[in-house]
Amino acid sequence: MTKAYRLKAEDVGFSATNANIAGTSASRTTMALKMAEQVPVIKHSDRNPQITGAEMELNRTFDVRMPEDGTIVEIFSRYPHTAAQGWNKVLVVYENDRGVLDAFELPSYFFHHTTFGFPYVAQPAKSRIRRGMSFRKGEVFLDTPNRHDDGWYGNGVLLNVVAISHPATGDDGIGVCEDVLDKFTMYLMNTTTVKVGSENIMLNLYDGNKVMPDLGEYVNEEGLLVATREYREDRAFTSMSRNALRRVDPNSDSLFLVPKNSKVVDITVINNPNQNTWSMGGVHDQVAEYWRYTRAYYEQLVDFFRQHIGGNKTTDRPRKQMGDTLARAIREAMIHLQPPSISRLNRAGPLPEWMVTITTMSEFVPHRGSKIVSGAQSADKGVISAILKPEEMPRDRTGRRADAVFGTESAFGRMTMGPVRELAYNSATESIIKHIKAKYGISPTGTIEQYKREAWRAGEALDQEMQKFYSMVGEEAIEDYLSATMEERIEEMAEVFYTELPDLTLPIDRAGSDIDRDQRFLGETYPGTLCYGPVTFTYKGKEITTEHPALIGKRYLTALEQIGSDASASASSAHNVTGLTSHTSPTTDFGYSTGTTANRIGNVEARVIELQSITTYGDRDRKVVDPTGTMLAELIARNGSHKDHRLCISAILNAPEPGRIENLVDREVHPYGSPRSVTIYQQLLLAQGARYVPEGRDDVYEF
Repeated sequence: MTKAYRLKAEDVGFSATNANIAGTSASRTTMALKMAEQVPVIKHSDRNPQITGAEMELNRTFDVRMPEDGTIVEIFSRYPHTAAQGWNKVLVVYENDRGVLDAFELPSYFFHHTTFGFPYVAQPAKSRIRRGMSFRKGEVFLDTPNRHDDGWYGNGVLLNVVAISHPATGDDGIGVCEDVLDKFTMYLMNTTTVKVGSENIMLNLYDGNKVMPDLGEYVNEEGLLVATREYREDRAFTSMSRNALRRVDPNSDSLFLVPKNSKVVDITVINNPNQNTWSMGGVHDQVAEYWRYTRAYYEQLVDFFRQHIGGNKTTDRPRKQMGDTLARAIREAMIHLQPPSISRLNRAGPLPEWMVTITTMSEFVPHRGSKIVSGAQSADKGVISAILKPEEMPRDRTGRRADAVFGTESAFGRMTMGPVRELAYNSATESIIKHIKAKYGISPTGTIEQYKREAWRAGEALDQEMQKFYSMVGEEAIEDYLSATMEERIEEMAEVFYTELPDLTLPIDRAGSDIDRDQRFLGETYPGTLCYGPVTFTYKGKEITTEHPALIGKRYLTALEQIGSDASASASSAHNVTGLTSHTSPTTDFGYSTGTTANRIGNVEARVIELQSITTYGDRDRKVVDPTGTMLAELIARNGSHKDHRLCISAILNAPEPGRIENLVDREVHPYGSPRSVTIYQQLLLAQGARYVPEGRDDVYEF
């Protein structure tokens, strides 16, 4: 008899965090690896009760730790603490055991994604950083909000979930209760770069002659971070006065908008002394102040370099070698402190007097259109299609309410059984713990210390009950429990009674589990504990009870980077030399408020659009396409026919209300002609002595 193959963590890499990898298809496992990069850090996370042990490695992803054994030599702050308001950039220089000087940064936030980031959480070791202190390699100074006190990493939320047929679950839709959405709160980041000087002036949008919020301050109520105005000598008297620079002209000013609740977390200023030829008195004083802070920081770095490493020696101390991070920081400082004789360039052009980069952070709560996934490791993703009220959510006979509604097909169609097993195990364990508490007189609610006392009082009988519980979970769980001392078991019981959802260590190399077997075992051992039956929900004021049984239980849900806040539209399409619609590059498309590339329609899209235009005539079972023209024909004609394209543009430009045009192209006056692609095809045929005639017609389409 051959032994069943057991998965090993070293064989699957990041997928080792998936406790149910044996029940996940290879395609979904591959998708989960890609999805791991799409999971933002959320403000408050729960710990996943089903772990494999590999989750500890995720803590190393974002944290800031001591690179190697060393002693702190110097600490450099980019801004004074009074100005930074808790959002500073700190460079810590240390000396390692080999006498080499190197450095590491202590930022206030993490932002390596195009959209998402998070504020760092200081760890106890950070408060000990000062000159002369020694640290061991790996000591953590800063960490993500998703790191829990016990050292485990969590990036999701535990919610009560049910899988049923529901109006919100079509096409991988998910219905979420409105009172749990804030559990997925994440941090949106935005970087705005503004070039100002003698030709471009920043407006005084904030009190105190300020052109932007200071570090730690919020943007104004309109979400207007910065506004600039082009300097024109012929209008300077009216547009450049102090009062005029406090009023925004949306028609001519350049406006830089961010989410309304954004806070400024970083300001970087670069100065070009070669452009300091003209400046309006006092307008850019705030910008200049941040440059003075930055320049002082750079000067301190260069002075440190000269004192300890090279340059003009003023001491008898031997020169030190320096590592890459410190060398990079000093090189940056020297570049920005170059004399005016050195030209400053930006994007192949001269750098203006000031280049200001402002980084903002805001909190975002998912809404309709945002994506969430039931455990990123299983890649069972979906889109929030409906936000439901608490009274509309499904409930079982015990009154337990679901927080999210998933469809019943996705797990089976995608061949990812992880979410199903997760819900079954969590529901079972939660029900069993409540049953055990009631059976042995354990308080329904209480503190850890209270539960310890009650567990000691219950004695051996409770211990035997817990052994029976862990034997259902798996061989690893019961082995861990039996190997513990009685004191350790009591502490474990108290923690389990407190959370009612025990942590289950389920390594990926464990023997495969059978859900049906486990549920039969549960029913035989703890009859009546698992509420598996019809659920009831409200839809459009009507109460509906499911025909088949369903289970409401905990699943670990994770938000994804697709938040459904982006919208796109295509303006008048660009055409190539043949007259066909063409793709445009980011370079050629730059500067347009909307895209100029026409949306492509494939076979699948065409069939869907055709179905939208089907109209019923006469007999109920006889459906024919609207003879006056379909939606698909209109879309093709408006972009593919030059004549129709011109008619559309003309109608929009001449309409008194362009957003309310009843009939853009009157087909009784302008019937369908040939798209440009058909016209080109006809011309090619004519060159070969042939002609295309549509079936049923003896004429040809209009060219």
